[in-house]
Formats: sequence, structure tokens, C-alpha cells
Amino acid sequence: MVRLVDSHAHLNARDYDHDREAVVEAALETLACVIDVGTDFETAQTSLALSRAFDRVYSTVGVSPHRARAHDES
Repeated sequence: MVRLVDSHAHLNARDYDHDREAVVEAALETLACVIDVGTDFETAQTSLALSRAFDRVYSTVGVSPHRARAHDES
């Protein structure tokens, strides 16, 4: 059986604050893994915590080109 990878998830979004763990567990029932994308400090912290809590959740952080000017080099 081929298992898919969700290559761009936002499980770190506040929408999932009330049931994030259940959503991740349900996703991992059918997916090989999930790559969770943080887009700011807060979502990056949540994404890192998810990757530590679930073996098949990986964390990455990026800035959308549409929002790049809102960030400085620090």
C-alpha cells in the first residue's frame, strides 16, 4: 500500500488548539508522515513541539514571500 505524505500542513494553527492531538493522530492513521510548517515564532514553537511529540510529524519554518517585508533579519 502506498502511503502519502502531507508535505505542507499547518497543524500549529490556533484552529486546532482544542483538538490538535486528535487531529494529528487521525492524520497519521492514513499518512506516512506530516510536514508541519511554522510561519512565525509562535507557530514555529507549536510545530517543534508537535515534531517532538509525534515520531512522524516533522517541523519546518518559513516566511511567505507575500509577508517577507514584515520581517527583519533578526
